[in-house]
Amino acid sequence: MRELWKHFKIDDYDIRIDECGIQQFKSDQFYSYKVYQNFVIHFIEEGKGVFIVDDKTYNLSANEGFIIRQGQHVTYYADKDNPWKTYWVGFGGNEFYKFIKYTSIEKQPIIEYPNDSMIPEIIKNICLYTLNTDENDINLFWYHSHIYQLLYALSTEFPSNKQTILTEQGYDEIAYEYISINYHKQITINEIASYIGISRSYLYKLFKDTYNISPQEFLIQKRMNKAIDLLLHTPKPINIIAKETGYDDQLHFSKAFKSTYGVSPTEFKRINNVEKII
Repeated sequence: MRELWKHFKIDDYDIRIDECGIQQFKSDQFYSYKVYQNFVIHFIEEGKGVFIVDDKTYNLSANEGFIIRQGQHVTYYADKDNPWKTYWVGFGGNEFYKFIKYTSIEKQPIIEYPNDSMIPEIIKNICLYTLNTDENDINLFWYHSHIYQLLYALSTEFPSNKQTILTEQGYDEIAYEYISINYHKQITINEIASYIGISRSYLYKLFKDTYNISPQEFLIQKRMNKAIDLLLHTPKPINIIAKETGYDDQLHFSKAFKSTYGVSPTEFKRINNVEKII
């Protein structure tokens, strides 16, 4: 039984919470889908289950967890005899990828939490606060403080051997900010490269090296994030959502959405109104 699945309105904060949830799985309860969320970290409180990603299978149990990332195809299901109970928190934001690259979980699919880990407790606190707080009383400052607690715990418990180097703003950062501000317009990567004054191929290399994603993929990701937010939280028709996410027509938008998530915007809205898939 899913006790909680809360979607938050996606605003372009540096770091933000996108969702949180709690679920006691039924025996052999099964999910398989293409991930639309940015980055969702799960904690298994009790029980067992299986997580499959990138053609690899992981058998997981209590005090372990898994991470799902946008664009992946994931499958997970509960053990028949001892189904797991999971808590999860999803987050993103303009500065998220800059942060996460300096942890060892940057690309890690599963997590084994240390015995003294603070991460499970913070994840549970976020979920339980949401479960027990009326919608009108939700305090975004509380969420922001706990997201930063979670990120701090991730960086200290799972440090990377990379060194954080403070430098002047580079071309990759200028492109990142430009896309973050202008993704809803009909911009192209060639225009962005021209705006910065470098070639498209050089921008691709810089962006990929820094963020592990191409400028085009990041542009689509920003547009799809906004599209998901509008589909989940507004009654706006598909043609209006298309225009507000930088697409010149509804068909172009729908093709891009289906290519990203495997379903059309209309189907996504129907699924999430009837049976939300994590």
